[in-house]
Amino acid sequence: MKREQRGFTRTDKKQSGFTLIEVIIALALFAVSITGLTQSFTNGLLCKTKLPKGNNDEAFCLQLIRTQLMQLKREEVEQTHTFCLPDNKTQIGWSGKAVFCKVMSLYRVAVQIRDNKERKNEVFFVHRPDWMTSEEKAAVMPEKGS
Repeated sequence: MKREQRGFTRTDKKQSGFTLIEVIIALALFAVSITGLTQSFTNGLLCKTKLPKGNNDEAFCLQLIRTQLMQLKREEVEQTHTFCLPDNKTQIGWSGKAVFCKVMSLYRVAVQIRDNKERKNEVFFVHRPDWMTSEEKAAVMPEKGS
């Protein structure tokens, strides 16, 4: 049994499926959640480094520098930062230089670490969208029509 209603036909059978708005909302939620998970996963992979076994001070030092890199503004990376190891005897200082990698929001940070005895160089890769300048964004994402 069909009847005409406002320009389209309807049947008495129950229609099943999702409406367009439900699909759009589901896709938007999925995209937001995947973006957050991808960023976390990428940072986890990029921050992972092989550390010598049995050297907890070095592991602590590198982890603390990684944590500080994720909290600092780009211009603050080149300043000298200091902290003490848990033994309260060894003071560690570090400063770095962030270089854009021509990959969206990815930076190579070369860090020089100084303690009472030696200097050591380390390289970290960090994903920091808030560090991007407009020139870097333009280099990665050229405008349409150019």
